[in-house]
Amino acid sequence: MPKYVPKARLERRVRRAPLDATGNRRIKRTTDVLGASILILLTLPIQFVAAIGVRLSSPGPVLFRQTRVGKDMRPFTMYKFRSMRVNDDAETGWSGAADPRRTKFGALIRKLSIDELPQL
Repeated sequence: MPKYVPKARLERRVRRAPLDATGNRRIKRTTDVLGASILILLTLPIQFVAAIGVRLSSPGPVLFRQTRVGKDMRPFTMYKFRSMRVNDDAETGWSGAADPRRTKFGALIRKLSIDELPQL
């Protein structure tokens, strides 16, 4: 049978995290929003060139949209620049380095991680 431990001793064992405090959470959220906004503005010319390159490299939408599962198992939509040809017949799956669906421009933006910029 477990030994009785007074509530006061149990509370001392619980580790506090810095983001438990409301003020710290607000500071972090403000920093995240400001940092993302600055990065979006700085990378806007690169994103503009990438959008034009994707549009010219193959027909279809510029952005690739995918539903993923996030915090607390809640689904969210993730956006990336499209780096492959549109192929409605194939099942979705992981792509490899020699995937024939990948465009030349798509290979470049993947190598430089430019395809990830819409996630900002």
